[in-house]
Amino acid sequence: MRDTGIGIPESEHARIFEAFQQGGRNPRASAEGTGLGLTLSRRIVELHGGRIWMTSRPGEGSTFTIAVPARRPEAEPTAAAAGGDAAEADDPLEDDGAPTTTVLVIEDDRHSLDLVSVYLRSAGYGVVAATDGERGLELVRELHPEAVILDVLLPGVDGWEVLARLKSDPATAALPVIVTSMLDERGHGFALGASEYLVKPVRGADIVDALRRSGATPDARRSVVVIDDDPESIALVTATLEPQGWTVIARESGEDCVGLVRAERPAVVLIDLLIRDVDGFDLVHRLGADGGTRDVPIVVLTSRSMSADERRRLDGQIGYLAAKGDFDGRRLGELVQRVASRRRPEEATWPAS
Repeated sequence: MRDTGIGIPESEHARIFEAFQQGGRNPRASAEGTGLGLTLSRRIVELHGGRIWMTSRPGEGSTFTIAVPARRPEAEPTAAAAGGDAAEADDPLEDDGAPTTTVLVIEDDRHSLDLVSVYLRSAGYGVVAATDGERGLELVRELHPEAVILDVLLPGVDGWEVLARLKSDPATAALPVIVTSMLDERGHGFALGASEYLVKPVRGADIVDALRRSGATPDARRSVVVIDDDPESIALVTATLEPQGWTVIARESGEDCVGLVRAERPAVVLIDLLIRDVDGFDLVHRLGADGGTRDVPIVVLTSRSMSADERRRLDGQIGYLAAKGDFDGRRLGELVQRVASRRRPEEATWPAS
């Protein structure tokens, strides 16, 4: 593809494919366009296993060349990733039928929406899109996504109102919301409950990193293993977490729980130390020592009064220690979501209280 435009200086060749860049523009030139076209083009070509490059000199126009394999790749890109609009209700299943981590993107700018969708799909996420706040809220209730990427400047119900509604509803309060906006109002965003706040222009890698920090990873299972010999406690945890999108796998016995956690690979393990058939401290130690379970965060919720020596036995092996009854449904969901983002127990910190 060739044009006869003003050309692009060699000093700008390396960054011309980056998002929000417009080569060859001087300060008085028209600001038409978003600077996303070449970024989208490169990602689409790369998803087909190809490459794109350019040659250009000032005053002589530019030439863009695309090379793609003659044979179709085994894994074909989705229609949206191949240049179509992001689907408003994209199927949250991969081609093989296995569930994937679904992210809802609420963004009214179609170019930004397409770019974010390409980045997320290439990172292994399922993407659902809404172009206004009201529809975004409807999709959260209908589809129960694992995370929301939210623009602030939306038509009708703006991003601030969407965030406030999500965080005031117990059913969605624990849902991670990553705000992406041209407005640098981090303080306001965090005060309303945002998990992350990114100021545009934003790199795709920054969005993926923010999702991972919030606990929404492509291969994450939103499941929790609960080990507690009190049926009422199990029923309470199940009634609290399942409406928030978690799958609860409960055991009233500590027997072979290490094997269960190794097989299920849950996001979090909830343990009561007072289990009748095993020593709770020993179970925590065995989970931390096993190569197949040591990276699964552990939350200890117990009615036991803990001595200083007992606390030291757990130090460095669990993500959180709290007394039963200290958490209502909303706070328990937030705790599980927060601890789930810590895949290595040694990175977790003890609570202040």
